[in-house]
Formats: sequence, structure tokens, C-alpha cells
Amino acid sequence: MSLDPIKQFNSMDQDQVRKHKWTDDELDHLVAVKVMGWELKLTIPECEDCGCKVPYYFCKVGKNTEGQIKKKDWHPSTDMNDAMMAARKFDRFEILTVHLGEELVRLFLPKNIYPFESRAKPLSRAICIAALIAEKEKK
Repeated sequence: MSLDPIKQFNSMDQDQVRKHKWTDDELDHLVAVKVMGWELKLTIPECEDCGCKVPYYFCKVGKNTEGQIKKKDWHPSTDMNDAMMAARKFDRFEILTVHLGEELVRLFLPKNIYPFESRAKPLSRAICIAALIAEKEKK
């Protein structure tokens, strides 16, 4: 992962986000923080032998409840189940197959008739990039 993908993302426009060569780890982290709204924290030591702390993403589940997922278990750039969790954060989404096996993903924000698009393969990666582009518009 680059030194600070969040800072890098924040300084980019939509086109730069679309064209940047994100690593899978960078995309996974950006989608967790920017799209899902999760916070990365190190938890209390899980391993009694070495005392190492494990990174978790924490999210609000209810008014006073936090959910959590291990960072090592969150891979929306390569796992369609995780990618679909991100896609469901939007009003609606469309997935179209285009030439050369790339997938075209369109995500829609409320009250926005024009979609935020991304073409990439695999499909899960296209969803992540489209979600990040849409997040830029929300701000």
C-alpha cells in the first residue's frame, strides 16, 4: 500500500481516480473508509503468544452498536460479495459487459440522473472505482 492512499485520493479529481493504477490493497482500504464509512483500528492483542494487534474496520450498525470486520477479510477489489456491499450504498447500479471482457459499472446517487462510470476487469474492481468516483461527487 502506498504511504497514504486516503490523502492521495482526497487530492484527486474524478478522472484522476478513474485512471490511477490502484493496488488491490489501496482500493480495498479506500472503499472501506470512503464508501462504507468505516474506521480502521488496531484491536487489543489477539495472540496470547506474541501479543500482536489485529487491524479491524469498525462501522456503526445501529444507534449504539459497532460492527467489525478484520482488515484481512475485506477485499472488494477481488471479491464480488464485498464489492456488492459497496454497490448497495447507492440508489441503483447497472452492470454492462463491454468489449475485451471489461465490465462497465454505473452507480447513481440520489437526485442525480447521470451515473458515475468505471470500466475495468474484474467486475469487482470496476465497482470499487465507480464507487470512489461517486464519493468524490458527494463532497
